Amino acid sequence: MHIIKVDPRALNENADDARQSKSSAQADALLLATVKAVGIIQPPVVSPQVDGGNGYVIQAGHRRVQAAIAAGLEEIEVLLHEAANDNGAMRSMVENVAREPMNPVDSTAPGWWQRQRFVQDRYGRPRWEFR
Repeated sequence: MHIIKVDPRALNENADDARQSKSSAQADALLLATVKAVGIIQPPVVSPQVDGGNGYVIQAGHRRVQAAIAAGLEEIEVLLHEAANDNGAMRSMVENVAREPMNPVDSTAPGWWQRQRFVQDRYGRPRWEFR
């Protein structure tokens, strides 16, 4: 795997994406605000298009790509995963299901509340959204 720069509008959606439902407008607005303010923190993962194409297919990070497009970014960094012949549907499922909420010990670590307050102030979001 390695990082490359691409035009987000040139990336193709993945038909095997585990998330078929839409995010809330509020969640999308928050993501767009963060992309406009600090850019994309974690690059989306793409793989080479198969079936005769020469572009890239989004494996993880569909919402980040859409936010980059909405923010008017002409180029973003993506993580290129060369093994396009593996099970993309399984990878997508693991990406979305195997995550775990933040551990309560981590969320009470020194400085966490100050960082949370900074993000709340910076993006004008209510406190309950960050719990």
